[in-house]
Amino acid sequence: MLHGIGVLMPWNMFITIAPQVEIMLSFPPHLTSQLRLLQYYVEYWFSPNNTPTDYSKNFMSSLGIASQLPNVLINIINTFAVIGGALLLRIAGPIVINCISVFAVVMLIAFVPPSEDAMGWFYVATLIIVAIMNLSNGLYQNSTYGLFADFPANYTNALVLGNNVCGTFTTVLSIVVTMILSDVRSIALTYFSISLFILAMCGLSLLVLVKQKFYNYHVDKGNAARAQANASKPGLSQFVECFRMCWVQLYNVFFIFFVSLTIFPAMMASTPLYMEPGQEWHSIWPERLYTFITCFLSFNLFATAGSMTANFVQIPRPKYLWIPVTLRALFIPFFMFCNYRPFDRTLPVIFKSEFPFLFAGILMSYTSGYFSSLAMMYAPRVCPERYAKTAGMMAALCLILGIFSGVSFTLVVAHITTTA
Repeated sequence: MLHGIGVLMPWNMFITIAPQVEIMLSFPPHLTSQLRLLQYYVEYWFSPNNTPTDYSKNFMSSLGIASQLPNVLINIINTFAVIGGALLLRIAGPIVINCISVFAVVMLIAFVPPSEDAMGWFYVATLIIVAIMNLSNGLYQNSTYGLFADFPANYTNALVLGNNVCGTFTTVLSIVVTMILSDVRSIALTYFSISLFILAMCGLSLLVLVKQKFYNYHVDKGNAARAQANASKPGLSQFVECFRMCWVQLYNVFFIFFVSLTIFPAMMASTPLYMEPGQEWHSIWPERLYTFITCFLSFNLFATAGSMTANFVQIPRPKYLWIPVTLRALFIPFFMFCNYRPFDRTLPVIFKSEFPFLFAGILMSYTSGYFSSLAMMYAPRVCPERYAKTAGMMAALCLILGIFSGVSFTLVVAHITTTA
């Protein structure tokens, strides 16, 4: 679970302190305080005197490209075994690179004050660090799922659970620092220092892990099965055979994350409380924390609960999981007819109350965690043992492709909502 947290921690810190300006612009003026929380990059560095610049307007888009493209490419390369070396080394190496990258960010925050002269090179340096970090993160995540595919299913689920715990932890941290800290530099230093500490713990855990008998037992068992079947370095025919056996689970992994990342965070964070002109705040949640609670905390908390449930209950079985996974697509039109993008939408708002929005958000989040855990556990299990590692890495690739496609599809949803 620690490595599930470590894989996403640096990225979660980046998106927490660099808000999506596009989302903020879709909020009513009196509600932008819900997202305008002393964010480090967009406001502190790239908006001098609260004046937006090209850097601030384009930062989130550039951040998305610099993060997702390297991640997808390295996952494809690593899955098809172009990268040599043991999987364990492909985990340890990225941890070291991530530690160096996060340390570089900490140094920039600590010693480089914002200025118009430094804005250009700081922008480029940040994106280069993000690209390097996500390149190593893609290798880290893909190799981790491949390594633990030889282990019992609950170890694979622990990685998924760690991903969701990471989001919950980051959200709670955001709420706490928002309430107790006012200096944006201190907030950024706090975030990335914690991220660096957790990455260091992941590295130390590897040193302990390789000495454990259960680790060596399962690794040796998997290697023996692949050696016996001559599948240590699978060729094209073996990839095709593995895909034929587990393609339904790969579809499940892809589509779960496609739907979830279409909705979260962009759609949920762009759905403020519905208020008539002149109406006072009437939510059960404080105005300042409304988006944090109904979007970020809700998603991460209930996705974590869903992943935990999968440790004890595995329903439906692999053959039928695709049915509820496909039905989750209905969440997308539902959120489109909530108060999504209220100031530029042309579609009518059908669900004006916050309670259908909250309930659907909880259900979407819980099923995201639960079904993703099932699909990631099922993928290596529906194949012979000799293909377990390959299936685990292919599932991790589909996870990244689902995230990338879901984030991209958000633009289509926004276009439909504002032009239909």
